[in-house]
Amino acid sequence: SYELIEAKVKTIADSDIDLIFCVWETKKTFDYSEIKVEVAHQLEAIKWYPRDILLCYEPSWAIWSGSVPGQDILTDIFTFIADTCVDLGIQDKVHLIYWGSVDATNIDDILDVPGCEGVIIGTASVSKDRVEAIFETLQAHS
Repeated sequence: SYELIEAKVKTIADSDIDLIFCVWETKKTFDYSEIKVEVAHQLEAIKWYPRDILLCYEPSWAIWSGSVPGQDILTDIFTFIADTCVDLGIQDKVHLIYWGSVDATNIDDILDVPGCEGVIIGTASVSKDRVEAIFETLQAHS
């Protein structure tokens, strides 16, 4: 619930721990185009947070699935998140990254999304070969 999220964020704010905050949606909200409503509601929980925030967009349906939203969808969502952060007055302390089925075949497209400052590598990180492939792709990308 929103109240539980806000309570957890307050606990972190009262400590020396850095906040990594994931905004997400389920396959159902993705399918029904309710992403923006869900994400905007989640962002309300951090609008008062006093320090920098690593904000991670995480389509929960993408984790372990091998699927990633297309670049046009990611661009739209990242733009929406950035605009919402401006509306909330937190744009200067938010660093936006992506998490969900990142691998060597899609990392270029994800990092080309305007506003995306990085990624979290999940499942692919358990394989040395997959991590090396990601780094090789990143080196070619730079």
